Amino acid sequence: MIYVQDQLLPAVVEIVAHSEVEVRGAAAIGEATQSALVEDLSAELTKFGQKAFVASYDWNTTTVLVETFGSPIVDSETLMKQSALASRLHVSLTIRESGDSAPAPAARGGMKYSNCTGGFIAKQGTERVIVTARHCDTKPATYDAATTGTTVVTSSSDLRKTSLVGTAHGPGFRRDLGLWTSATSYGDPAFGGYVCKFGTTTNNTCSVVEATGLCVKYAEWPQFCGIFRTMSDIVDPGDSGGPAFNGGRALGITSGHSPGQTSFFTQISRLSGLGVTVVTG
Repeated sequence: MIYVQDQLLPAVVEIVAHSEVEVRGAAAIGEATQSALVEDLSAELTKFGQKAFVASYDWNTTTVLVETFGSPIVDSETLMKQSALASRLHVSLTIRESGDSAPAPAARGGMKYSNCTGGFIAKQGTERVIVTARHCDTKPATYDAATTGTTVVTSSSDLRKTSLVGTAHGPGFRRDLGLWTSATSYGDPAFGGYVCKFGTTTNNTCSVVEATGLCVKYAEWPQFCGIFRTMSDIVDPGDSGGPAFNGGRALGITSGHSPGQTSFFTQISRLSGLGVTVVTG
């Protein structure tokens, strides 16, 4: 029999123990088919309820290796039968439990934080946090799929940091629906400077900085200082805590507004009160 690259070939399955299936006779398959095979098997494994795993293709042994974090809940023979593509390709499938810790998702700024919006990913040593507004006082169990931990506020600024499990959280933040960028630098805005923000209510809106170094007092909240305001109102409830920026430069965190008149943002330098700095890259 002649095997042609990327040709779909009938699989001959041999059961090995209870958790492995080997399909004998290696046939070369292209990268596109390799990716499709891994994605198909991953989707089927997810349907079985496997919570965390890593799937990869080893072209040298023509084996799909699935390493689970926690005990495998399905054996290779069963999973192989669920994948129409896998059953037609001349490959092997191995499922085994990994001894490593489960991979953590990389959270990003600009995602939903309870009834508010997350701002920027920040760091304190090796710890990663999501920065948002202090008045966003309902901590979610997860933020952008990352498990949250303790939350800490400042005494004089409308800022809050909430710790995130894992250290892979990077500089990415959402600047508009479906659009992402990375924080490359940070600093307070200048009078007359251009500023945009993202919030989960009004998405991306922009204005011009009208004043900096202000203090504001909202009903039922203490006075907040280190505020800049814009010439127009560009936020609504739910946008609070979100990132304010100009390109990749982090400028502040959305605080509040005077409806129809102006919007208020906490200057990014006030993060020093939380002992954190914006993650850049």
